[in-house]
Amino acid sequence: MNFVLYDYETDGLSVNHSQIISCGAILVNDDWQELDEPLNLTCRLKTSQVPSPEALLVNNISIDTLKKINLSHGSMIEQMKQKFDKWSPAVFMGFNNTSYDREICRRTLWKNLYDNPYLTEFNGNSHFDLLGVARAVNLFFPKALKYNMNDKNNISFKLQDLCLANGIINKIQHSAYEDCIATMELAKLIQKNAPEVFKSALETTSKSGANNYLQKLDVFCTTEYYSQKPHAFCVKFLTYHPKYQWMQAWDLKNHPTDYIKMPYQQLKEELKKSPKKIRQIKTNKHPIVMTKEYALQFESYAQLGMNKLMERAKIIEENPDFIEKVNQILLEEANEKEALDSPIGLLPEDTMYLHGFPNDDEKKIMNEFHKVDWSEKLKVAEKFKDDRYKYFAELYLYNENPTALPDAVFKKIHKSIADKILSTDEQKYQTIPNAMKEIDDARAEYENDKEKLKILEEINAYIINMEKIYLNAQKG
Repeated sequence: MNFVLYDYETDGLSVNHSQIISCGAILVNDDWQELDEPLNLTCRLKTSQVPSPEALLVNNISIDTLKKINLSHGSMIEQMKQKFDKWSPAVFMGFNNTSYDREICRRTLWKNLYDNPYLTEFNGNSHFDLLGVARAVNLFFPKALKYNMNDKNNISFKLQDLCLANGIINKIQHSAYEDCIATMELAKLIQKNAPEVFKSALETTSKSGANNYLQKLDVFCTTEYYSQKPHAFCVKFLTYHPKYQWMQAWDLKNHPTDYIKMPYQQLKEELKKSPKKIRQIKTNKHPIVMTKEYALQFESYAQLGMNKLMERAKIIEENPDFIEKVNQILLEEANEKEALDSPIGLLPEDTMYLHGFPNDDEKKIMNEFHKVDWSEKLKVAEKFKDDRYKYFAELYLYNENPTALPDAVFKKIHKSIADKILSTDEQKYQTIPNAMKEIDDARAEYENDKEKLKILEEINAYIINMEKIYLNAQKG
């Protein structure tokens, strides 16, 4: 089994609207030995979107580099894809990659018209998030790692704080490649000091693997993180969500007999109350679980004892009508929620999960789009029946090689981008007015930091130049 350690630096926080500006990745075997040349790439900023000054400050990549570097965003993503394809199958490991790196990787591949946005999960690949593992280590083996506290006197689970506390690194460079190295060193330490957690985490790196493993355990200890603290729950597998297929498990702190005979509407209301009786486990997001014995480390379960916990699990098993009632409630609530949700006002970038995968015909067009010369790409893009892919193709050409666009098409795109990024309304994406506000706020925050103020002035000059260019586009 091989691991791919990967990390991205981006120009913003939105997974739908941000750009990857730096990509780091390392291929290792299960002894942590490097097997190939690592990936360490930085690309220039796309001209079609506004970077977040806050994000650029954190990433510590100069605006001059991001303007002048030869590598375009499209070329960097192509190199990344080729490398990931070459390294597959593997376990793709990151830190907090479940909620960010994996999601922005999917969307970036999708918007760049690659036919498999789930590259890090399909074709034998799977997904490992070390952040969830580190939190579980704190629950089950609290002495295995050292910790720093944050300003609210809670344990900090930031990568840099964990690495500093455990002597892995002395100074944070905060680059994608350096974060890969830090993640690998932290993983090695966890594997050494809490091997039980690391081994268990390997069982749930894929959705199918997690489902099979948890159903086989039936009663187990699952972990969640909220209120800035990790929490453990001893649960019994109940069912899968009838619409979303997420695993549902009964928290055995609650005696099921109290709920089994409840009328439907009363049960529906009770299940809404906090603390939750049913814990939802998204098995496609690398849940960290331990065997049921670990629940006895926690007072609420230790007081009950394992015999009582298993008695409660048996009661649930013997009442399929109760499970069916729960399924009906879950389906009804999902339908109620969907009736309230509206796709109105969504941009193409917001719709990856709304309309399914590209069909076989669209995949063929995507592959053709990348194979043909620049002069033929727009003609190929016209074959798409889904207007989103036509939109992404035009943006791709606008950013990668605008001379490949006819003048009328270029002006149309240029004007639409101007209208978008010059908006004074609050948007899901970064606008020029909002970027200027971020700069003003950062100047006040870092008024005594000459280095950061210098970087801010460079970013400010970049944003002002963008504004001039797109104001002219609006004027026609």
